[in-house]
Amino acid sequence: MAFEYDEFGLLKTEHQGWASLRYRYDEFDRLHEMVLPDGQALAYHRDTAGLLSGIDLNGQPLTRHRMASTGEEVERQQGELLSAYVYDDEGRLTQHRIHQGRLKDISAQRDYQYDPIGNLKSIQDSRKGLRQYVYDPMDRLVGVRGDLYEQLIHDPAGNLLEQNLGASSGQSANVRGNRLTMHGDSHYEYDEFGNLIEERRGKGQKLVTRYAYDCEHRLTSVTTPDGSTWHYEYDAFGRRIAKTNGLTRTEFLWQGDRLIAEETGDQYRTYLYEPDSFKPLALVDGHGPEQAEVYYYHLDHLGTPQELTSQHGRLVWSVTYRAYGNVVQQQVSEIDNPLRFQGQYHDPETGLHYNRHRYYNPNTGRFITPDPIGLAGGLNNYQYVPNPTGWVDPLGLAAHEKRSPDSSINTELQASLRSLPEGSYRVINQVDTPEKLGFANNRALEIELLQDVDGVRFYGGDAAKEGAFVAVGKIPNNLQHARQHLALSPFYDASGRSVYNTMDNLVDVRIQKAAKVLIGEVAPQQSRAGRLYSGGGTQILTQHWLPENSGKVIYMKSEKVR
Repeated sequence: MAFEYDEFGLLKTEHQGWASLRYRYDEFDRLHEMVLPDGQALAYHRDTAGLLSGIDLNGQPLTRHRMASTGEEVERQQGELLSAYVYDDEGRLTQHRIHQGRLKDISAQRDYQYDPIGNLKSIQDSRKGLRQYVYDPMDRLVGVRGDLYEQLIHDPAGNLLEQNLGASSGQSANVRGNRLTMHGDSHYEYDEFGNLIEERRGKGQKLVTRYAYDCEHRLTSVTTPDGSTWHYEYDAFGRRIAKTNGLTRTEFLWQGDRLIAEETGDQYRTYLYEPDSFKPLALVDGHGPEQAEVYYYHLDHLGTPQELTSQHGRLVWSVTYRAYGNVVQQQVSEIDNPLRFQGQYHDPETGLHYNRHRYYNPNTGRFITPDPIGLAGGLNNYQYVPNPTGWVDPLGLAAHEKRSPDSSINTELQASLRSLPEGSYRVINQVDTPEKLGFANNRALEIELLQDVDGVRFYGGDAAKEGAFVAVGKIPNNLQHARQHLALSPFYDASGRSVYNTMDNLVDVRIQKAAKVLIGEVAPQQSRAGRLYSGGGTQILTQHWLPENSGKVIYMKSEKVR
């Protein structure tokens, strides 16, 4: 692997083995163009508010989007189909209509209802019928009613103990130390690290599946009951780059943590996503612009694929899932789609879903190895999510609630939140700030961190190392551009003395989980000499003086700025 950056510190070329990705950005450092490994080109268009308005593929419209001023998508054109989205006052999706031709012609519709607590109450699908959901006092899913019946029982630690999949049939489970030892007729064994190494099932427990791992606890091989063995390979970032059984080899290409392409023999596929998310947008079948055949994803409220349609609106793939993500019925299967819950890829040879850092078993609703980030991912190291109707875990590390953009938060502040890892924060409030704090429009968001967040701080001269402001998100590696980006202008302290940050040093800063901080866009600044500093970056005010933040702001490695 190799990476190249431009003068602003933005990634411009990414090499992975035989393939490369190339990027170009607009004047606001937003991705504008991307050239895919097979030579296809994407172009992103935004409206005057900076919201996505369209994506082109190879110079032709791929999708067109209309966004509300609050950030929610209200219309999407995908080939000959137009999707319309309706939200409630809390920004939750309540209706998705798919039109073909005239707006009054509805080819499909899904309606969502929520209970007073905010849990999903029902989905009315014009193609798949009505499905209703029941929860216990801890908001855990305990029942599904409708075309598919499910009854679920959990222990106090959140382990799924029993799945009654019919009115009279059931699958019970035994759990020790959060390790599943029995589920239905399957028996499980683990190594000393808690990794699943063997599954025995069937009559006399004669159907045996064995799992092997490397020193970093990544799954490297699976031997199935028919005697075939599959091997898995990973890159330096732990991303799966290949799987093979000796006869067939599939290679995978990545854009960050998102799978962007796969190749098996002479079959090549590209997966395109909504910007800055794990929600799939389109599947492109074929290598290069001449062979490319586009299919469009249609998702539910969580971002799980429900259907794929052709450019002309023909339905080519449609499935029904059980609550924890295993496909129970295929209504249409003209093409294959391996994408499941956000960040998951279905392996038909094992039935597992590759979930970036771990493998997920949809039949048991849990991962087969402990969480690599330990208790930072939750008290139960094997649990997928507390509730599969309202939570997602795209990385296989830490679950978070899937929420729509908060309509009470303006667009600029929503953009600031994109500088943080998805699911790493909880918005507490939108606050007015004094002008001297340097937040754009004198507004910021007060947030609580749900996981550790890393940033950097420039200092030197009159600016101390352990200051209250930390920069997050993309920062130019050119010193003068960084000064403009963060609006580090000279200023006067309380005594009237001119204060200047020489930016001689850079320190890595870690703000730990549970800290309450302010985040927002850096406002433009003008020195008394009249020089303008443009701002536009994202800054965090650590509020390290608060009792609840004591010891949660860690200033780590420091280095000279060249």
